Amino acid sequence: MTGIKTDDLKIDPFVTTAEMCRATDNPPTVFVKVDNRAATRQAVIVKLRREGFEFKTRSDWKAREAKTAGMKLDWSYTGIAIHHAGNSASCNADGAAQMRKVQDLHMDVQDYADVGYHYAVDCQGVIYEGRDIRYLGAHIGEVHGVAGIVLLADLSVRGEERQQAADRPFWKRPGFGIFTVDDADVAHDEPTGEQIGALEALVKALRHHFAIERLGGHREWAVLKQNDVRACPGVHGMIVVEMLRKDLKLGAPK
Repeated sequence: MTGIKTDDLKIDPFVTTAEMCRATDNPPTVFVKVDNRAATRQAVIVKLRREGFEFKTRSDWKAREAKTAGMKLDWSYTGIAIHHAGNSASCNADGAAQMRKVQDLHMDVQDYADVGYHYAVDCQGVIYEGRDIRYLGAHIGEVHGVAGIVLLADLSVRGEERQQAADRPFWKRPGFGIFTVDDADVAHDEPTGEQIGALEALVKALRHHFAIERLGGHREWAVLKQNDVRACPGVHGMIVVEMLRKDLKLGAPK
């Protein structure tokens, strides 16, 4: 067949398809099922770009190569965990630079095989690809079926980490240095309209491609899956989580 125009890939409930038609005669559209996880990864990107959002792939923000030999596969996502980058992040910083900083922290300090989150959103509403969605994330332990999104901002308030840590067993509490930084952190960010809008679009895109049922903050998933207490994604981040959960009619982690 000559003169074929192949449209961007898309999903029709949870099945990746390619839209194809002849260049002439306007025949009916033919949908071809493609069982291809790489195509689904691309479909998420295409959907968001078509909706007018800036989406930066790993190559766009100059990510380091992941150590894929040590990474586990994951796929059937039913939940999303929202994180914030914490005290070291700022709405005033460059998003791509912050992504590289997070990846360096995860790979060089925490010995992860790659950045732990699947996606990130900065305060200007730019969306970033993190760990390839085909791989198990490293953001709430090794919990399958939960995609991780980090907001590149500090959405906690002063002393919040110390307050949350008081509820942890002593052997799970962070070191003194964490509290020193937390107590001295008089500045924080609040989610911008652009950031919230891009996050909502990203959640919708993932919901379009996967059977997403639950949305929660890191602190909610940590209690449930790790029996741990976390401040992340901060009080301001949790306001966004609860708002999106209500607007999109998604359940809380359970």
